[in-house]
Amino acid sequence: MRHRNPTPLTGPFSLASQKIKFQTFLWTAILLLIVPSIVWAAQVTLAWNPNQTRPDGYRLYQRTQGQSYNFSRPVWSGTGTTATITNLNEGTQYFFVVRAFVGSRQSGNSNEAAFIAASANRAPTANAGTDQTVSPSSRVTLNGSASKDPDGGTLTYTWAQTAG
Repeated sequence: MRHRNPTPLTGPFSLASQKIKFQTFLWTAILLLIVPSIVWAAQVTLAWNPNQTRPDGYRLYQRTQGQSYNFSRPVWSGTGTTATITNLNEGTQYFFVVRAFVGSRQSGNSNEAAFIAASANRAPTANAGTDQTVSPSSRVTLNGSASKDPDGGTLTYTWAQTAG
């Protein structure tokens, strides 16, 4: 069996300049809104342009800041041109490259893409104290100091009378 050198990956691959596949993004956004999750794991979806000459497939490699790529262990391998990488550590910067392959031969690296896995912002819990029943024209003091932001953000308070 005769193998040819795979064509190097073509087209931009950087996150800033890559073409985001809108439909994939839209479905991912819908799934994230519809399917509640107790634990939010950071993830990224990467897309790249296919080679002009169709390879057997693509392999995606990742590294973190200060580390090298391990080209014997891709984090994803397949025939498509989109990959979602999950279970990324929040606050960590990741780098990715793709290689096309035909048989046991691989192309060189694509352009490197960088991604920082940000944490999901969780909703704060409002607590204005115990319920109060007061006479009309009475002075009422509300205190939101028992409210909490699970992400440690600064809270601000706004009060509005809704009835009475």
